[in-house]
Amino acid sequence: MKQIALVLALLGLCACSKTADFHTIDGKPGSYQDFQGKWLAINYWADWCKPCIKEIPELNALNQKNNIQVVGIHYDRPAADVQLQHAQQLHIEFPVLLASPDQHYGFAYPNVLPTTAIISPQGKLVKLLFGPQTVESIEAEIQQK
Repeated sequence: MKQIALVLALLGLCACSKTADFHTIDGKPGSYQDFQGKWLAINYWADWCKPCIKEIPELNALNQKNNIQVVGIHYDRPAADVQLQHAQQLHIEFPVLLASPDQHYGFAYPNVLPTTAIISPQGKLVKLLFGPQTVESIEAEIQQK
């Protein structure tokens, strides 16, 4: 009887745990629902891209705002440990996802760097921005919507 109760309890725990939509380069799981209610800026960068490197301090500052979440995607998608090393070297303070959420949000993987996708608090693609961005340029796009 105790074994049945234990099995049922374990099944209940498994049913309550949600499946991760993505993982960050440091292994943390996440869900796209976590971004609901905030603006989301998805930034595609590479360690060899000078304009990408130039905009990192701006994206770090933007990520400190209460109504905006910034996440990064390493354009070349090397192994997680390499991505983590590059992110640390470039002083990236926002989460970097292992996989691109482009299909989830309905846009194609970019072929220009840097690219930043702006996603509304309702989870809809608002605009793709090309070239280095600033806090002001992204806030201006958000205020237009």
